[in-house]
Amino acid sequence: MGKFKVGDIVARRSYNYDVLFRITSINGGIADLVGITVRIIADAPEYDLKHISKEEADTIISNLERSRRVRLNRCYSNMNKKYMNIREKKVTDLNPNIFTKEKILKKPGVILHVDRRPRICK
Repeated sequence: MGKFKVGDIVARRSYNYDVLFRITSINGGIADLVGITVRIIADAPEYDLKHISKEEADTIISNLERSRRVRLNRCYSNMNKKYMNIREKKVTDLNPNIFTKEKILKKPGVILHVDRRPRICK
């Protein structure tokens, strides 16, 4: 095929262009990809890839950043409301439970797993 080269920004047709990738290497028509908008490593055949222009990539990335900021602000606002409710409850409660705050404000962590197909050395 040969129309792609290392460093190109692409998206995968089969996944409806959901993630932007940068090509790190091409071997036998299969491109190794590293995610730009999501922390991921993948590979895809060249026929499944679509070039993304620099301007289009900048627009997509700025839209993602804007939506992430909105979600973070909403999260911080909700946490602040919960904290203020706890403080008000402590003032009015005669026997406050010191563990209530920790129970309400704890959020489970997110674990990222990156699985990569092992390469067989010859």
